[in-house]
Amino acid sequence: MLHSVARRLSRQVPPTARASNRVTVTLLTAAVALLTTAAIPAMTVAAPAVHHFVGSGTAQGSWLVQFRTDVSDSEVARLVSASGATEIGQIDEIGAHVLNIPAGQQSQVLTALQHDPRVVSVEQDGTVQASVVPDDPHWTQAWGPKLIRAPLAWNMTTGSAKTVIAIIDTGVDPSQPDLRGRVLRGWDFVGNDARANDDNGHGTAVAGVAAAAADNGVGIAGICWRCEILPVKVLNAAGSGTHSDIAAGIVWATDHGADVINMSLAGPTPSDIIANAVAFARNHGVVVVAAAGNEGSRRRFYPAALPGVISVGATNSNDNLYSWSNRGSWVKLSAPGCAYTGSTGPIRWTWWCGTSFATPVIAGIAALIKSERPDIGRAGIEQALLHSTVRVPGVIDGRIDAARAVRAASSGNPGGSDPTPTPTPTQQTDAWHGHVDGDTQRDSHMFRLSGSVQVGVAWSSGVTLWVRIADADNHTVAVFHGDQGQLSWSGSVQSGSYTITVGQFADAGTSFTVTIRD
Repeated sequence: MLHSVARRLSRQVPPTARASNRVTVTLLTAAVALLTTAAIPAMTVAAPAVHHFVGSGTAQGSWLVQFRTDVSDSEVARLVSASGATEIGQIDEIGAHVLNIPAGQQSQVLTALQHDPRVVSVEQDGTVQASVVPDDPHWTQAWGPKLIRAPLAWNMTTGSAKTVIAIIDTGVDPSQPDLRGRVLRGWDFVGNDARANDDNGHGTAVAGVAAAAADNGVGIAGICWRCEILPVKVLNAAGSGTHSDIAAGIVWATDHGADVINMSLAGPTPSDIIANAVAFARNHGVVVVAAAGNEGSRRRFYPAALPGVISVGATNSNDNLYSWSNRGSWVKLSAPGCAYTGSTGPIRWTWWCGTSFATPVIAGIAALIKSERPDIGRAGIEQALLHSTVRVPGVIDGRIDAARAVRAASSGNPGGSDPTPTPTPTQQTDAWHGHVDGDTQRDSHMFRLSGSVQVGVAWSSGVTLWVRIADADNHTVAVFHGDQGQLSWSGSVQSGSYTITVGQFADAGTSFTVTIRD
């Protein structure tokens, strides 16, 4: 039987082979000396100006408003009173006023303030707190979660047992101490039974990065401490599996309650059946994350390069891609690629490296977002991930920042739907430069589009190219092709994310430029 093989993407590293990068957080406490002076003769002096340095104290749900510098205090007082708000504090030196708005009137009052020409800014009075630091014995060795600011994300949420991460891999060991009690009943597509046990160790190690329990005095701290794990075994003891088992695993995980699917596996051959399974999962609200591969190449690997999949490369502690991490315009995000994580066997915790272990970092953050905002949709989670990064070369959107992603979703609009764009009288232009050849038969890029759109493609004539535009659910918006070195399409689209794919029918190879006007 002819089938394609997907390989697990990891490199297990002996504990002594890699030094841990320890991060020490120093709390700087400013000591204020209170000086007393001897009595001095009475003298007449001008009364000092009264300055107010009053925040919201223990009040909840306050708002911070800044007015123009030419607005007098009396005018501010009248404006605040007329709006229905009450001033509970102010910071004179920066012109900030702390307002309390009665429940049920916030929308009306905030709209009035935001549209008043005397108001410079309006923002909710946020909160901060000391970063959560777990007590797990191997926490000090974990440089990755610290680099992505996971402790600040944990201030907002450490996950929920109602959020499910499917690990589509070699299985998961339910007796692993950091996973015990949170591994759901899964399915083994290799043995065709309900015992998705791990006979390799890879899947369990991946699950630990995504969701190891933390602050329990054992092992490590995963990204989503309280999330449930759904094991789906599609790879055998050697770490290989077929496209059919992987596609079946995606559909099964979707039907059995997965919120996020993690696939730390890849192969060089695209598969329509896996692409259809990914589309099925995304149409049912599931976020799909996959490893880019460990070949150090720009060649596309699948399922990471499929439309709609969040593809993940691996970066080091200096925010550079590892030399072995795949890269290119098809790799969307990166995350720390070496993790001290738990697995099977007598050595419960050790170092594992590969894009396999960057991928569950992203999956874990997606699960944190879902835990913090149960009402958020798939598109909202994806946008929070893709727009919460630190720029690094070699990937489209950059290295993930967990705190920024969770905060962005937490403060976003319900359901994760796309916000209505502000109309603008000027036309905006975006461009993308790509290449196709014998190794890279197609190239894709994601754009934010809205309203009337013009898409132009230019390349060296003589090579026949085809172009496909698809929406966030992988539904085709347009397909066109030609060999004259220039193509164009115009139409109207709803606001959202769209993937433009350029491919060739032969192996000649050419560079091209896609221009977007909307």
